[in-house]
Amino acid sequence: MSETVQSPAPCPKWCVADHSADTPGQRLHLAYVGPFSGPGEVMLRYAQADTAGGPSPIVVRLSFVDEGRRFLTDIDWPIAADWSRILGGLDIRSFGEFASALGDVARTLDGEA
Repeated sequence: MSETVQSPAPCPKWCVADHSADTPGQRLHLAYVGPFSGPGEVMLRYAQADTAGGPSPIVVRLSFVDEGRRFLTDIDWPIAADWSRILGGLDIRSFGEFASALGDVARTLDGEA
């Protein structure tokens, strides 16, 4: 009796990673919205790992720069699509103001403001 070899699960439709060099059964799916350079340097990064135990939860990280300081925050997967639409709808001149507003919120939540 021959062994049945399982093929890897299909790649999520949002993934842009090149899996040609991945170890069989272990893949890291990636996607990006941005980077929107210039003022703010706003970017969303999506990641999900495939392991022998199945896929990990999707991690979404928002990064931006305000007043020379880089901020990173994780965003829950269900609302990440909303963030992608927000960023995709901003005019390039608005990214600095957007990052500044996010920085104000982050500093307030950290007790710095």
